This record gives sequence, structure tokens and C-alpha cells, in this order.
Amino acid sequence: MVSLQPLKSVLTLSLFGTPRGRRLVLNNPRGDEGTRLPFDLLVDSEALLVREREFPALAKSSLEKAVILDAKRASPFQNDKIHVAFRVVEKTGNTLLVRQYIIRETDLIRIREKFAAQGQKIRTVAPKDAPNARLADYTTELMAPTAHWRKLNMLMLVPLMFLVGANAYVPLLQFQQERDTAAAHVAELQAEAKRLKTFLADTADRSSGLRQATERHAQNADVLAVVDKLTAALPDNAWVSLLRFDGETLFVSGNTTGDVLTLLDEIRKAPGFGEPLVQSSFSVNGSSNELRFEIEVPVLGGKP
Repeated sequence: MVSLQPLKSVLTLSLFGTPRGRRLVLNNPRGDEGTRLPFDLLVDSEALLVREREFPALAKSSLEKAVILDAKRASPFQNDKIHVAFRVVEKTGNTLLVRQYIIRETDLIRIREKFAAQGQKIRTVAPKDAPNARLADYTTELMAPTAHWRKLNMLMLVPLMFLVGANAYVPLLQFQQERDTAAAHVAELQAEAKRLKTFLADTADRSSGLRQATERHAQNADVLAVVDKLTAALPDNAWVSLLRFDGETLFVSGNTTGDVLTLLDEIRKAPGFGEPLVQSSFSVNGSSNELRFEIEVPVLGGKP
């Protein structure tokens, strides 16, 4: 079952068939020829490839990169471009259970073509049980004609504004030339100079704050890049519970159900990292057969 969320009307769509062939049946409850408004398409899980995976608790942007990378590496559609969406099902300690939704781009193209043949335009595509996790967003494409007319209207408005401004400027100039004394004019200029000085001081303060914010953002970007590299290097049977980066060395604590030498070798082969060092002895959790590790990984050049 696929549901639609149009802007001002309600439509429903049923998706039937086998993976070899699907049949789209459109039911418009209004009984007219349909709506031209773009709508949001919600797709049932049966029409998608759905996987559940565990990931360490990361920042939103880093988690998104890790989920997409994992989906592409495990996708059975190796020769096709895919679209990935996800949502966090639950959080246990520092571990996130994430549900991945995968669809091929060729399937999206066929769906859009079927709706386009009926005069319907899709704005977004998302899983039905995760409507905020978008598989595709065509908003920019749909808004392109509107943006063109908006620019054209602005270009037509500029000459009109110029004419209005010119008509207002002539009387003002005459008024200024007929002022009784130059003293009042000088006082006005002095007040304007004072306001300008205050404005420049405020601008300097804002520029300083913006520069500091930019530097902090650059530092955060470096940290996220290091975490992204490490996530790509770790094997699937290893997960991280604690990360700390001091600008040169990445301190990593986590668990693995695999071989420790394989874990260290994967990190060693990853570009941008030096020789991983064992920070403490490895310990085994007897109940879950998990091996806990604490290692130090030098980051070459202080950046990935």
C-alpha cells in the first residue's frame, strides 16, 4: 500500500504485484480528473528493501553517513544507483538500532513516469512508517518554474522603483537647497556620523563573532571527518562505545565479536591513520562472547 499526502486534497494509491511487475491503481475520492498539486508519496515496507542494523551513538550527520555507507556496501543492487532513508528504532546505552529503507533509482523513475502520465507530480517519496525519512525530494525541481517567474518579476520591478525614487528625489533636493541655515545641515551630518560610528563598531563585533563561529565549525568538521573515516574502517562485527579526539590521536573504546588482529589490521590499512596502539589489555565478556578493546589511533597530520 502506498499513501499520498497532497497539499490541499487527499489521494490514495495502491501498489500491487510481484517484483517482476507492479500495477498502479489511482483512486481519487473527489471523483474529478485529479489534482495538479504536487503530493508526498508514502511507500509501504513491502515495496522497499528494509534492513535493521546496529550503530554506535553518533552525531546526526555522522550517523547518516555511516548508515548510507553501510547500505551501499551491503546492497544487492550493486549495478544500480540506490536511495537510502533511515530511522532510529531504539537506543540501548551507546548503541542505536537503525532501520534502513532502500529503493533503486530506476524504480523511482518508473513511479514518477506513471504519475506524470496522469498529470500528477510527486514532491517527496518516503517510507509509510517513517514519513520524515525521505527517500527522494523533488521540491527544488518542482519549484524551478516558480523561481524563474519570481526573478522576472523582480527585474520588471527595478525600473518602476527607479522612477518612483527619481520623482521623490527631485522635491527633496529642492528642499535641501532651500534650507534656511547651514548649521542645521551640519548638525544632521554630525548625528549621521555618530550613528555610522556606532554601526561600524557593531559590525566589527559581529565579524569577530562570525570568525570565531567559523573556526569552531571547521574544528567540528575535522572531528566528524575523523569519525567518518574510523566508521568506514571498522568491520561490521565491531562497534564503538567511546570516542575522544585531541587533534592528533583518536582514543577508541568498544566491543567486537570478531578477531582482534583483523580489527587492528583494518584500521592500519585505512588512509589517514597510523599504527594503532593497544591502550589496555583486551577483556572478554563471557555472557555475550564479546571482546572489549581500548586502542589509540594516530591521525596522520592531525586530520584525516
